[in-house]
Amino acid sequence: MRLHNEPCCCYWPRQEWLNKIIMLVTERYTPHEILQILVSFYHLQEAYDPVVLKGQELNFETTVSDYIDIGDLLPPKQLAKYYHGLFEISAPLTQLEEILVEDKSNTLQTLCEYIAKHANKENIKPITLLGQQCTTAAIFKQLTTNLQKRGVKTVEIRPSSPFIPLFKKYGGVITEEVNKLAPGALSKFEYTNNRIVRIGEALLCIFLFSIILVPLIWHFHWALFITLGLGLIMIFIGRTFKPEKEIIGGYNTIRDLIIGMQLHLEKSSIN
Repeated sequence: MRLHNEPCCCYWPRQEWLNKIIMLVTERYTPHEILQILVSFYHLQEAYDPVVLKGQELNFETTVSDYIDIGDLLPPKQLAKYYHGLFEISAPLTQLEEILVEDKSNTLQTLCEYIAKHANKENIKPITLLGQQCTTAAIFKQLTTNLQKRGVKTVEIRPSSPFIPLFKKYGGVITEEVNKLAPGALSKFEYTNNRIVRIGEALLCIFLFSIILVPLIWHFHWALFITLGLGLIMIFIGRTFKPEKEIIGGYNTIRDLIIGMQLHLEKSSIN
């Protein structure tokens, strides 16, 4: 028997049942939802890409040019092609290229309004399981279906499956598909290497500075490569251990992720 407050995805129906009973319709995104998606992408880059500018606030007033520079993104034409495919925009690609390429003074508001106007958002309706309305089962099925289309192996994914190992393997795709279904549901990313890796990275920095500065004041010596070797060894060893800090949306299991997506969808429907 299911407890009153227990999510229905804890009691999973057979997959073929879900294929028959899930009701999927489409609607339009709001510009704010598109902005949430872009912000989530930036937070992912901020946590894992050392080139990206940290601590920046993206809003509707941010120019497209600044947005591209902050995230060290693709060249404008390639970025237009990426968004055109990601959001399955029906309008000609050239229209999106005009926003990203032709006028660098365009803002994210212009970009978000355009995508919201031409992209369809999958709107998942609750299904009835055990006599009760259940949204989590429908979200799970649609998410795994979308991930499978993107090449993710979903056969072994269950609500109880650990989330972080799956994210480490398919992080970019998961971030895209989760936020397309529930904008902003996967936006919190924090990552700090453990001390061993950080020591290795420090040794690499010492090596780089050494090969630049030492020849200016003294003759170059092969012994400088000792720091390079030690640095690489430390990084290799350090990466066999857990990072000091790793937060991915605050989710530990797939069930946590699905419930988080449901909460974001309920919040957006109220707003």
